[in-house]
Amino acid sequence: MVDPLDFTIGWICALETEDVAARAFLDEEYPASGFLSRTDPNAYTFGRLGHHNVVIAVLSQGYGTSSAASVATHMIFSFLNIRIGLLVGISGGVPSAQDDIRLGDVVVSVPGKEHNGVLPYDMGMAFQGQEFEIRRVLNAPPFQLLTATNGLRAQHEIQGHRLRRSICETLDRNPKLGTKFGRPDPDSDRLYLPHIVHTSGQSSRCTETCRNDSSPLVRRPERTAAEDGIVIHHGLIASGNTLCRDANLRDKFA
Repeated sequence: MVDPLDFTIGWICALETEDVAARAFLDEEYPASGFLSRTDPNAYTFGRLGHHNVVIAVLSQGYGTSSAASVATHMIFSFLNIRIGLLVGISGGVPSAQDDIRLGDVVVSVPGKEHNGVLPYDMGMAFQGQEFEIRRVLNAPPFQLLTATNGLRAQHEIQGHRLRRSICETLDRNPKLGTKFGRPDPDSDRLYLPHIVHTSGQSSRCTETCRNDSSPLVRRPERTAAEDGIVIHHGLIASGNTLCRDANLRDKFA
């Protein structure tokens, strides 16, 4: 039986889709254990990534910093040797002239622009004609993670990140996931001008509600094969209790 003291990495997912992807990438998944306290409501997946024992939990109430804080609190009380906590999942990009973020890219939180890696956008104020002002500052990532991130950035600069190969290998090991998971079609990545509003229900396609021609789109060049189709960005990640679906507000964060 796996000892709860053996786990040093805590991985939190907001959605079931993210939880499935996280479990698929484990090098080894351990059987569920019965050592958890009755006061811990979290459901966990136990496994190994490289030399690290990882415990994964998914939020029971979906999005929200309050739900994430609750899951994290119970996790660190049940697994006393957790040294690093990670929140990994899906988010919306904030593309700009400096950051060409595309559908399927990866964003890693690092400090910058007077913020410590995460920008709490629902803890601020917006003034007409002025920049969005944040009124709360969160703690920076641990020094060990920032050091490891810098090392990985240098390695990827020289050798490439090989993410496409890792994704293909994971899908080969789990063929049932192939119909739902995978690299998005580049043609589906349509960045609309900020004044274009998605007026129908969230299940409606943008091509049905935001015009199916190129006139309302931001023109962006195709990526080359050398770029591997996936780019890892390093910078600020905006986080809050509500989803941001306002393109104009999104662009203020950029």
